[in-house]
Parts: sequence; C-alpha cells; structure tokens
Amino acid sequence: MTNEQMKDEVPAVPLVLDVDGTLLRTDMLYETFWAALRCNLVATLWILFTLWSHPARLKRELRRIAEPRLELLPVRAEILEMARAARTQGRPVHLASGSDRELVATLAKQLDLPSTHFGSTPDCNLTGRVKAESLVETFGEGGFDYAGNSASDLKCWAAARRIIAVSPNPALSMRLKAIGKPVEVVPDGTGWRDVIRELRPHQWIKNLLLFLPMLAAHQFNPDQLLTVLLAAIGFSFCASSIYISNDLLDLEADRLHPAKKSRPIASGRLPIRSAMIASVGLAVAGLCLALLVGASVFLMTAGYIVAGLLYSLLWKRARWVDLLALASLYLMRVITGAFAAKIPLSPWLVGIVFAVFLALAMVKRLTGL
Repeated sequence: MTNEQMKDEVPAVPLVLDVDGTLLRTDMLYETFWAALRCNLVATLWILFTLWSHPARLKRELRRIAEPRLELLPVRAEILEMARAARTQGRPVHLASGSDRELVATLAKQLDLPSTHFGSTPDCNLTGRVKAESLVETFGEGGFDYAGNSASDLKCWAAARRIIAVSPNPALSMRLKAIGKPVEVVPDGTGWRDVIRELRPHQWIKNLLLFLPMLAAHQFNPDQLLTVLLAAIGFSFCASSIYISNDLLDLEADRLHPAKKSRPIASGRLPIRSAMIASVGLAVAGLCLALLVGASVFLMTAGYIVAGLLYSLLWKRARWVDLLALASLYLMRVITGAFAAKIPLSPWLVGIVFAVFLALAMVKRLTGL
C-alpha cells in the first residue's frame, strides 16, 4: 500500500482480512485435516465420511483429534504488513474466516491483532453469503475494506467499500471489475517452478530399475522396451504422488527443519488443496499407464502406491521396519519391470537387489541422510 493511499484512508473504516489463502499462505481446514490424519487415521476418515455434508461440525470435530501448530503456519508478509499499517493509522483490523472461530482467535492473538474476529462454529459455517451478511450486520454496507483471495469472497467484496484481492486469476479479476469498486491486487509469487519442484523429477531416475530384468536377461526387444518405458513413466507419476502425500503428512516436521521448511507445500507456495488434487491426479494417471501395459503391472503399481502410503503413515516411524519397507519399495520396481517385459525373474537377482538396497537403507540411517 503506498503512502498516498494511506493518506486517503478514513481511519474509522475497519480492515477485514480473510485468513485462509489471504493472511495465511495455507488453509487451516486442510492443515487440521492432515494434522488429524497423522494423529489418528481411522478416526479422521470416519469423521470425514460422516460429517462431509456438515462442514461447520467437521471443522470442530477434526480439532478434537489434533490441531495444527499455528505458530508454524506460513503467513503472507504483504497482508500482515498491511494489517499493521492499518493499526498504526488507528484503523481496527478484524479477521473473518470460514475456519473454526477458536482457531481464528488463537491465530489473531499470536499475530498481535487484538480485536473482534469472525469464524465458524459447529452451527454456522462462516463462508460466502453467510460471512458477507455477518460483516454487513456488524459494520454496515460499504463500512469496511475486505481482503480475500477466491470466488467465495465475492459476496464480501460486493459489500465492502474497497476490494483487496490476493493474486486473482483472470476470471476472478473480470468478476471483481464488474463489481465497480476500487481493487488493490496483492501478487502471490507462486509459479510452475514450485509445482515441478514438488514432483521431484530428479527422483524418477530410480525407476530405471524397471529396466534391470531386461538388462540382466540381455533382452532388448523394441516392444519390450516400449512396455517397460510406459511402466516406468507410470511408476514415476505414482512416485511423485507419494512424495506429495508424504510432504502433506510431514508438514509440521518439515516446517521445523532448517532446509525442508522451504519446500513448496511447507512454505505455502503450493496450496494444500492443489497438492492434494495433483497427488490424486498423478496416481490415477500412473495407474492408467500401468493398466495399458498389463494387469500384473497394474497390480504391482497399485501395490507400490499402497506400500508408499503405509510407509509414510506408519512404517517409517517403526525401527527396522522402515529399512525393510524401503528395500521392498526398490524391489517392487525390479519385479514390475520383469512383469512389463514378460521376463522370468531370477531368485538370485531378487535376493541381490533386496540385499543391496537394504544395505543402502542402513547406510542412510547411519549417516542421517
């Protein structure tokens, strides 16, 4: 916000900030869901299944299982600076979020934003029209400036005096322009580089192991090469899907790590919702490619996904089990390659591969890599 804009402000006009995706570079509902999933998988999935159509109650029940560590959540510096500048001018600053009201109040306290704040309760999901009506009832039509980031904020923007939008896409920008009020755009800075980084394409080299049975059997038939290549591409997609899921499960640990805290999801540059969609999409694409190769390759690829998720959820926290699981995940690549090429797999090759990767997993454990 420029100094000239600050001078034009009317001090009495409150500044209302949306939280999820606006003040925070993340969404507290998704943060709570993944925190709960880490804590109690079965209970979290049951709550999701039974309360899917009751979002307000869903948010509160997930909090009963686990809460995200709010002090670790990535804050959008530009919006926080805007809030502090408004307070310096004597303007009240309020948070208004669809997230649970108690979480919103705790976050406001941590960010030193004392005021009245708005959030969801078990009986009221404070989003869209409901949020707009609540703000109008409190501040009056056109009696507040509103900062938001998505189409769900359109009702609030329409009722506000001035619009502050975080990185609106072209379609949303057109709808904001149609409202006919001053619009201030806050850039986001997220790009495709973050998406590609999250996929970890450099890790796809591990899937060259699918070609090992062909190499060991000295068979290089073009048709075999094509089917193994398709299987390797499918495995790469599924591996990226698992990497994303692992990062979602390790959000808290990554944010406490000096290097991993800069990862796209942990830093908030890649939204959790987008990451979840990408993870599912990659898994489906990988399984479709595997099915093109054959039923046995499809089953091995599906088994790899299940094993990878179990490793992220359970096995990597169990001493020695994690080493066996890692070695098995590498071995599954070799077995899948044999199925894709329709080459009998030598027991000696299986034993050597498993032993080598078990040894590498132990070295990784000892060196802390």
